[in-house]
Amino acid sequence: MALCENKNLLFSAGLDGTIHFFDVKDGFKKLEPMEKVHNGEIRCLVCRKDGEYLISGGKDQNIHIIDRERKEISETWKLAHDSKQTFSIKRES
Repeated sequence: MALCENKNLLFSAGLDGTIHFFDVKDGFKKLEPMEKVHNGEIRCLVCRKDGEYLISGGKDQNIHIIDRERKEISETWKLAHDSKQTFSIKRES
């Protein structure tokens, strides 16, 4: 799961490669999901602080940069081998 507080959005990663979108401002209103982002389970998901992009890592060894508003993958990195993925977005000072 990833939370973008300033956009009032919650994202949930599915075992089937789908990212589910929720509006948490007035409860948990389910929005249109982004299906088949990965081929198989999504292992990690993080939202950039401004809420414009998501980064997801999947069992398929792909890391995707996702334009949240357009619900499109804007960039993909392929890992050389199967590994565990953890993401952190660091704010530059």
